[in-house]
This record gives sequence, C-alpha cells and structure tokens, in this order.
Amino acid sequence: MHGAILVGLIAAVIQARRRKFGLWLFRDGAGTALPIAQVVERPADFINQDICGQPTDLPWGVAIAAQHGVTPYNDLGQ
Repeated sequence: MHGAILVGLIAAVIQARRRKFGLWLFRDGAGTALPIAQVVERPADFINQDICGQPTDLPWGVAIAAQHGVTPYNDLGQ
C-alpha cells in the first residue's frame, strides 16, 4: 500500500506538470481512491496472513498459521 501511494503521488506530480495545472486538483481523486484502496487491501492482508501480532483469545481475533507468525509467537505449540 505504501508503494502504491508513493507511485501514485509521483504519477500525479508528473501529470500535473505535463498538463500544466495545480497538483491540488488531484486531491478529490485521492480523497476517494485511498479509502477504497484500504477497503480492498485489508482483506487481502488477512487472506495472505501478512498482518499478525500477539496471540489473543478474543472472539474477533484472527487465526494466523504458525509459519506466518511473528518471531516470538510463531512456535506456540499449535
């Protein structure tokens, strides 16, 4: 996600200079696109098991396979 934001910003700057108008015209598009990108990206992180933290027994906790766990928590005898 961070790379997509950075590349999008670079592309916006290039297009603003090429078409000779202010960069602020892109703010409406970015204000709409970034939350939509987060909606698409977060479920993909859970599917790929990219986001993990400390083990929890809360009902909304997400089960992460041991091989995808963070180093101190990846071997808990599961």
